[in-house]
Amino acid sequence: MYEIEAKAVLFLGTSETSIREAAREAREKLISLGARERDHRVQTDLYLEHPSLDYRLTDEAFRIRCQEWRGEGRENIELTYKGPRISERTKTRIEHELPLGPEASREEALTLFGSLGFNFSREVVKERWTFDHREMALCVDVVPGLGAFMEAEVMGDDIEDGEGRILTFLGENGWKDIENRSYVELLEGGQS
Repeated sequence: MYEIEAKAVLFLGTSETSIREAAREAREKLISLGARERDHRVQTDLYLEHPSLDYRLTDEAFRIRCQEWRGEGRENIELTYKGPRISERTKTRIEHELPLGPEASREEALTLFGSLGFNFSREVVKERWTFDHREMALCVDVVPGLGAFMEAEVMGDDIEDGEGRILTFLGENGWKDIENRSYVELLEGGQS
């Protein structure tokens, strides 16, 4: 099964006021479209470098994700591996996630993977509001110092259908500035 995802830019820049305003407008629009808010959380992604592979060259990613749900007092840590992208239109790829649970700490995870030769490379923090709509997960992300974004995602094996659904939804609602670079690539100024 593939993660089929497209990300649209709501606002790109460093103005915290403009970032938050763009995110608020997007959330209000999703609610007006009938989307149901699932949760609101802060995600801190700790990206790791493989001891013998350059993930920038192989187009892979391995991270420790630390999450804190707003208003729920709940936290969690999970590992995520993202395989190489298999589409030029979207960020479609194989993705494997493994929850470590609320008992795990980021320090323990970093120590364990450091012992295996992995090096910490980058931290990306984002505030995320997740909505469910038309069998899609829709996420409004605020990445401080970078901007506000709308991610549309479906899981499935029919890549063409999934891409069509999410790109049509984004386009029909005015979110046409599709960005295929990851947040890490955008923060580092890299190319897709």
